Amino acid sequence: MTTLTLFAKVHKERHLKQIETILDELFEGLDAKYEIINTSEMRWVQIEVTGKDEVVASNYIAKNIGLVPVNIGKARKFADHMGLIESHQSNENEILVDIGVFQPKIFYGKISLGSLQKQLVGGVEVGMPKIVELFALSKNMPVGFKVNIINDQDDEIEGELSTAQVRKFRVWRDSLLDRLIIVGASLTEVRRALEQAIAYKDVIDIETLGILEHALICKLGTDAVGLIPRIGKILRSANLDVFSPRKIASFLGTETIIHK
Repeated sequence: MTTLTLFAKVHKERHLKQIETILDELFEGLDAKYEIINTSEMRWVQIEVTGKDEVVASNYIAKNIGLVPVNIGKARKFADHMGLIESHQSNENEILVDIGVFQPKIFYGKISLGSLQKQLVGGVEVGMPKIVELFALSKNMPVGFKVNIINDQDDEIEGELSTAQVRKFRVWRDSLLDRLIIVGASLTEVRRALEQAIAYKDVIDIETLGILEHALICKLGTDAVGLIPRIGKILRSANLDVFSPRKIASFLGTETIIHK
C-alpha cells in the first residue's frame, strides 16, 4: 500500500468527485485501485494505492497529476516544487505559495516583491498589485517555486519562481496570445463550457496547469476579457483571470520583459 498526497486541492466539495473521475481514467487498465482517504488540513487530496501495479500507478499519478512534499524534510534547498498561490500579503511586499508542506507544521513558500520584479519585469519597480494583475497571480494559480531558504522560526520557506515557471511566462508573453486562466474547474467542465458558450472559434487550445486549473489559449486578436462573461456565467464557481501579453508590453514599454 502506498499513500500519496496529490498536487490537487479541494476548494469546493464537488471537486472531490471531479478528482475521482480523473483518477478512474488514470487507473483504467491497471491492476491497481485507489481510495481517497483524506483531504489534509490544507485541503490537499490524499489517496492510498494498492494492487499488483501499485508502483506503476503511483509513478503514473506522480507524472500526470503531481505530488506535494507534505513533510518539511522533503522541501530541500534549491529544489523546485509546484504550488498554489495562497495570498498576497497585506504589506504588498510578498506573495505566499502553498507547496503542500504541512508536517510537522504548515510552511508557506514566500516570494518577495523584489524577486518578482527581477524575474518578471527586468527589475522595474512595479508594485505588487500591478504584477499580480499582469501575470494573473491570483489565489490558487499554480506556479513553480524554487526553495532558497527554509525558515523554521517563521514557518516559511523563502524562494522565487522556478526557472521553468519564468520560462512559461516568457513563452506566454512571446506568443502574443491572450490566455483566460480558469481556477476551480475540471477539464471536462471547461470543455463543456466552451461548447455551451459557443467559444471554440475564439480558442486555439486548452493548456492544463493543474488538475482543476487551466488556461484557454485565445486566437490572435481575441481579447480574453471578452470571454469572461460568456464562460463565467457557465462556470459560476470557478475563478477567472487574464494573462495579456499586450498589456504587459504596453505597461512596461519594452520588449525585454522577462529575464531568462
